[in-house]
Amino acid sequence: MFTDMVGYSALSQRNEALALELLEEHREVLRSVFPKHQGNEIKSTGDGFLVEFASALAAVQCALEIQHLMRQRNQSRSPERRVLIRIGIHLGDVVRRENDVFGDGVNIAARIEPLAEPGGICVSRAVYEQIENKVEHALVQLSKPALKNIQATVEVYRLLLDDPCPPRRTNFPSRSYLRLAGLAGAVVLAAVLAFWAFRTRPVLPPAATPAATNGVVPKVTNALVPVAAKLLVLHSFGPTNVDGVNGWGVVTLANDGFLYGCTVNRGPGGGGSIYRIRTNGSDYAMLHAFDRTRDGAEPTGGVIAGRDGMLYGTTFRGGANDSGTVFRVERDGTAFQVLHHFASSNDCRNPQSELIEAQDGQIYGTATGGGGHGLGGVFKIGKDGQGYSIVTGFFRGQPDDPRRPVGGLIQLASGAFYGTTKMGGSKNNGTVFRLEPGGQLSVVKSLGLVAGGVMQPEGTLLEAADGLLYGTCTLGGTVGGGGVFRIATDGSAFAILHQFGTLVDDARQPSAGLTEGTGGSLLGTSFAGGTAGLGAVFQLSRDGSEYQLLHQFIGGFGDGVRSRSRLTRGSPNVYYSASLNGGSGNYGTVFQLTVLAGGQAP
Repeated sequence: MFTDMVGYSALSQRNEALALELLEEHREVLRSVFPKHQGNEIKSTGDGFLVEFASALAAVQCALEIQHLMRQRNQSRSPERRVLIRIGIHLGDVVRRENDVFGDGVNIAARIEPLAEPGGICVSRAVYEQIENKVEHALVQLSKPALKNIQATVEVYRLLLDDPCPPRRTNFPSRSYLRLAGLAGAVVLAAVLAFWAFRTRPVLPPAATPAATNGVVPKVTNALVPVAAKLLVLHSFGPTNVDGVNGWGVVTLANDGFLYGCTVNRGPGGGGSIYRIRTNGSDYAMLHAFDRTRDGAEPTGGVIAGRDGMLYGTTFRGGANDSGTVFRVERDGTAFQVLHHFASSNDCRNPQSELIEAQDGQIYGTATGGGGHGLGGVFKIGKDGQGYSIVTGFFRGQPDDPRRPVGGLIQLASGAFYGTTKMGGSKNNGTVFRLEPGGQLSVVKSLGLVAGGVMQPEGTLLEAADGLLYGTCTLGGTVGGGGVFRIATDGSAFAILHQFGTLVDDARQPSAGLTEGTGGSLLGTSFAGGTAGLGAVFQLSRDGSEYQLLHQFIGGFGDGVRSRSRLTRGSPNVYYSASLNGGSGNYGTVFQLTVLAGGQAP
């Protein structure tokens, strides 16, 4: 295991006395942790350490404890006194000479460490295989980065410290996630405050749109254009149980002028809440608090407004079988009714995305589990709760079958539904699929087929005015930050429009779908990335030639932190959404984003 104190050299040039003081304090913290996990300090590397462990799991557990301790420490420190550490871990043979170790095992670990984000941990494939399903954090693969002076191809994985979900499972909210997300906000905010004055980035003029090569539209600039938007927090959730916390899922702008959405935790019933608020931030009200057993819990899909004036939604968990529910409620919060309790077997389970009211007047949705093979499915139900059925279960015996849908459905004028799955397809990296109302299912595109390809979509597709489908992927791309893609309904014209993480302070891991703005631009939110690593709002032209960040989340009273909600368009150049954290208590927000004149506004 290699560790490194981020920004030590730059701090030494500005304030050598403070740098030495923080260096010594950081050494004391780390050296107090190593023995707890049978770690043997081989040597100090100046502002870091080389440490040897008896097992890969022990090394990762040590790294996790270090990062958690540093987050707790930074919580009570002023920005200039906070310390961020990168950690890289590899499992391999070493050669011991006197009190030092040498060999490829050491060299690879040393090259992996710089790939970790400040406050983060990266591990090799060898480590991943030893710890998979043994740590309470998801691991995401980077796109096989080239390691300096290392000839062999080394797969590298990043531990998502703010997402304590086991890998290969669908992500869902948890209280430990929320605690870590709040701490992450404090740590990365320190980095922003300490180094903002020292960061500059050039702005290049737009050029002619180049042709796509191998399905990837090349960029015409190497840097992001300036921010051209203003964010206003309309409401901060929490911190008491009078209000639910952590906004997630679609925020619906209904024809009565109210925004309707959901929180996924706390509230008087402990399972989250349904809220409404005017677009100017007034008249906020909690319409319903979810009781975990009676109503369901964690309504991660938000609510939609049906043509009958009712609100419809799902819960990811809870209900009679802890498999989630389908519900409806009046817009004033009355007449709440569970339409369906998902069964523990022979049914769909754990829906995560928003519902859709189809052309036939039925309510359709996707579920991440169940469906007959445990790999998810599509269900439909009448608005009165009658006629529930599974339209299709995923995985029908073909190796490239779709699996695990996290995003919702869209329905085209032809009547066909389109959606994405996070897994399945030729490489098990996700798919775009087509579903006929009668249940006929086909794969339109398998994702992540080649190196640098985008994979594992979680958001709902967008049918744009040009008739093409646009979507986001949480992973893949050349640096593993995900991407934006487009595709025709017949599977042709596939192109990767943007690969996240390739630009300075770029957005990463978009977990929600896109929204079409005025003039055909595409807008979206990301769960990570940006200057502070807490997510961003981005804008992209439909041909991929023009890209910019509209807002970078940094947390605090007047900002959000991490969004899993797509933008909802209101009046021209005004959008609404929600965030998991941020706001006055760091329990999430409802916010308004106004694209300002003068930039590349939609």
